[in-house]
Amino acid sequence: MLLLVFEAMLGLRVKSVLIPIGKVPELQHMARLFGCGIDYLPLSYLCLPCVNFKSKVVWDPIVERVNKKLAGWKSKLLSKGGRLTLLKITL
Repeated sequence: MLLLVFEAMLGLRVKSVLIPIGKVPELQHMARLFGCGIDYLPLSYLCLPCVNFKSKVVWDPIVERVNKKLAGWKSKLLSKGGRLTLLKITL
């Protein structure tokens, strides 16, 4: 009920989830009661895992995704001078 009042007062859509620790009886029932979803550990936020952000293992897949997206337009939009500069920096 508190979440519904909060949502109504602020005009927000609450994106709350229940995160069970261990075995929780009637988890589905509680989620329906609160009007929220169920999530499990380990969590992610904005497609980033909520773990040690200093670890290189966390950032490798993200860097790879960005590189894939950039690869398609880099060659199309860079001038000859820009391509040469990029090549020199890479080498």
